[in-house]
Amino acid sequence: MLMNDLSIIVRHSNAFLIRKLQKYGVGCAEHVVLTFLAKNNGVNQESIAQFYKLDKGAVAKTLGKLEEKGYIIRKVNEENQREKIITLSESGKEIITEMEQLLKEFNAAIFEGMSVEEIKTVEKLVGTISKNVLNHLKDGDDVND
Repeated sequence: MLMNDLSIIVRHSNAFLIRKLQKYGVGCAEHVVLTFLAKNNGVNQESIAQFYKLDKGAVAKTLGKLEEKGYIIRKVNEENQREKIITLSESGKEIITEMEQLLKEFNAAIFEGMSVEEIKTVEKLVGTISKNVLNHLKDGDDVND
C-alpha cells in the first residue's frame, strides 16, 4: 500500500533527522519550517501555513521556538505593519547546511541499489502525487467531497 510505504519513509526520515539534529535542539516541525525557509527566505507566516496546509497558530508556535533558539529573525513588514517577514539568521543558515548534508546521507541510504534513472522516476512520480493531493485538497476540501 502506497500510503503505508510513504508513512514508513516519512517516519523514519523524521526520526533520523531528529536524532542527528538533537544537538541543535531542532524538532520535526522546526525542521520542516527551516527547510521551507531555506528555499523561500523572507516570507510571512501565512505562506508557510498555506504551503504545508497547517494551522497558523501551530506555525506561529514553531516560529517562536526557532526565534528563541536564534535560527530565524522576524521583522515587521514595512509595507504591512501587521505582518512579519521571516528570514534565516546566520545560525539558521549554518543548520541548513548541516540538514542538507544529513538529507544527502539519508537519500543515499534509501536509494541504495537504484540507478539514477530509477531515482528520477521515483522523484517525478512522488512529485506528481504530491501535486495531485494539493490540487484535490484546495481550500480545505476533502478528497471525498
